[in-house]
Amino acid sequence: MKIRVVLFFSILLAACGSKQGAVEQPLGVIPGCDAAKQACQARGGAGTLSLQLMGPVRPLQPFTYRLAWEGAPVHSMSVDFQMVGMDMGENRYQLTADGAGPWHGSAILPVCTSGRSDWVADVRVHTADGLTYNARIPFVAEH
Repeated sequence: MKIRVVLFFSILLAACGSKQGAVEQPLGVIPGCDAAKQACQARGGAGTLSLQLMGPVRPLQPFTYRLAWEGAPVHSMSVDFQMVGMDMGENRYQLTADGAGPWHGSAILPVCTSGRSDWVADVRVHTADGLTYNARIPFVAEH
């Protein structure tokens, strides 16, 4: 009986561990870029990501963004807008794609009561082969 219990838990851990053990593979962001002013790129061995925020990017005002990925086929993409070193709540958005074109979405940033405007778009690309790539792309919101 003891061997059966150990065998059962070994199989269970092996099955569960494959998903939980997945590691996000970081993409290197091209230095000196502000995605609110221009399209910014992040690269890695698996592909290239480009993010562009469009329109004025201001707190409490909707803006749109576009992500393009050149690499493995994409299953889904998400972006989480974060302020460095400050908890601004969850600002995660799923993106949609228009056929073979770029992925896009819209978002609204919360107001930072301290007046800061430095943000990071934490982008995750989930490929069809089960891998996840991420890039942290900086931008500055207007006041």
